[in-house]
Amino acid sequence: MRFLVLLVVFALISCATVENRSDNRFTVDVRDRPDRELFEVALTSHSPNRLCLSPEFWPNSHGWMSAAPQTATVTIGTDSFPIDGDYNAGFCIGNECAVRVPPGSTITGIILYQRFGIPSDLVQSPKVLDFHPRAYTC
Repeated sequence: MRFLVLLVVFALISCATVENRSDNRFTVDVRDRPDRELFEVALTSHSPNRLCLSPEFWPNSHGWMSAAPQTATVTIGTDSFPIDGDYNAGFCIGNECAVRVPPGSTITGIILYQRFGIPSDLVQSPKVLDFHPRAYTC
């Protein structure tokens, strides 16, 4: 019986997806701006190739990311606030909607606190934004 349990556990572990959150092709800098109730984010490319980010991995000009429930989380003390994944910018084929990052350049954006449902009494508290965009060569 123990063998069967171990076999099931091993099968589940081997099917789990491991996300590589380190990417030497770019760096991401985050600045908390409680005075504006948002995070300023900057992605700097270290790649010799152009990088692209899909709408679910980089905020638009209004501070929203499309259908992004696992893209970002804010931690305040012991509380965790995942980003709201209900926003959908629609469907796009190919790279037409991608944010393009030329080699060696930096792009900037904002992510609004309201996307995380941060209570107003925690706005001034120290926060950690766990944000790991995924880029691809395009």
